[in-house]
Amino acid sequence: MRELLSAASGERKVGLEFEPFGLPKLAEEMMKTHYAGLRNKASQFVNLTEEIRSVVSTAKPHTEPFDDPEISDDSPRPASIFAR
Repeated sequence: MRELLSAASGERKVGLEFEPFGLPKLAEEMMKTHYAGLRNKASQFVNLTEEIRSVVSTAKPHTEPFDDPEISDDSPRPASIFAR
């Protein structure tokens, strides 16, 4: 989560179209799932509104302890959370 919050996010122009990167790209990928609840949650992060930017800005200092190597090493990786 900390890596996602700290990563650059937005849209970049590729040819004649704009492609999302960072949080909006992940949200678009999450919306392809067959889990309705996950699609519903992800849909609010597709467009980086000022509200979303504010939430991310507030979350960054609150998640800073996760940068500690000992905590980071003990944290599950995203792929392991959903693997079954």
